[in-house]
Amino acid sequence: MKLFGGGVIGNTAGSGPAFEGSSPSPRAKPQHFKLLFILTTLVLIYACSPSTRTTYSNTHVQADKSIASNSSLLSLGKIVLVNGNGWDLKGLSGKTFAAGRCHYIITVNGYYLPDPKCTPGSINVAITESNLESTICRKGGYTTSIRPPESLTEPAKYQMMSAYDTNYKAYNVEFDHLIPLSLGGSSDLQNLWPQPNQGTPNLFDPSDPYGINANDGVEDALHNAVCQYKITLRQAQIAIASNWTTALSSLNI
Repeated sequence: MKLFGGGVIGNTAGSGPAFEGSSPSPRAKPQHFKLLFILTTLVLIYACSPSTRTTYSNTHVQADKSIASNSSLLSLGKIVLVNGNGWDLKGLSGKTFAAGRCHYIITVNGYYLPDPKCTPGSINVAITESNLESTICRKGGYTTSIRPPESLTEPAKYQMMSAYDTNYKAYNVEFDHLIPLSLGGSSDLQNLWPQPNQGTPNLFDPSDPYGINANDGVEDALHNAVCQYKITLRQAQIAIASNWTTALSSLNI
């Protein structure tokens, strides 16, 4: 690339090219200025040429983002992937557990979390980012259309209460989806747990008056964020399955 027009760099009147002569003319610059001039020129040439250094850096930034994304998706390995809604007229799919095999986790604030060995969460793989508008984000009817009947959930609730060895009465326990249907959750037994009734929805979402538990506010806030494309469906599913009490703060909602 030509930086300085067509003349010879460093020419002096009547002396020939200063860089090639055996002794510079009185008008020629001292040698240390010539060296500085060469270095400066090389830097400019390098700066104006296509830079592999920038491309290399950008490649690494993209790779880091890809790794971070893949790391999040890898945590789906703890979530059961279900083809369908997780139930049919014969009952709920998924395995059951013997009495006392499952144990609640209690947070520092006294909220209950399910045992990840018994209730890792499950999702219907048919619900994706590409069909949100026709599934979980459509106005009315979606969750009602896929919710299992009480004739199936009620006996399962008592079985899971036994597995969790809960001391709560049945009317103080909600047989709840860990990943809600409104976020693509399945009704597989590995996504349902006997959640003790605690708090009200507005404890986590001040604008939410609906529901009977504090985590109902979390579910509604995540659903709204997904349908407004503020977060991805996968982010919401992973956050609430990991810890519903920190799901909103972990996603800056």
